[in-house]
Amino acid sequence: MKKMRFAIIGLGRLGHKCVEAVSAGQDTELAGIVLRTVTASKFKTDIPVVTHVSELKNVDAAFICVPADAVFGRCRKPAAKPHPYSGMCASSRRRLPQA
Repeated sequence: MKKMRFAIIGLGRLGHKCVEAVSAGQDTELAGIVLRTVTASKFKTDIPVVTHVSELKNVDAAFICVPADAVFGRCRKPAAKPHPYSGMCASSRRRLPQA
């Protein structure tokens, strides 16, 4: 079975938790991390760190882990090839059920 590849946009507290969850999954794989600015010396990892999700290859879905007021600016042009669900965003104030 093909692994689902995820990009993480933003690397605050929520972004770190998403990286942990995707990395721990057996059927998920981390395609890369998207940050506003990238300082190469800051990241010593095999995971690609880029400034736009379109720079990553074979991304199936992305977690948008930026403050709510920044979501619209980051989602306006998500990728060169639109995805059917690219216009859907969940409210950042909605609580998810605890596992």
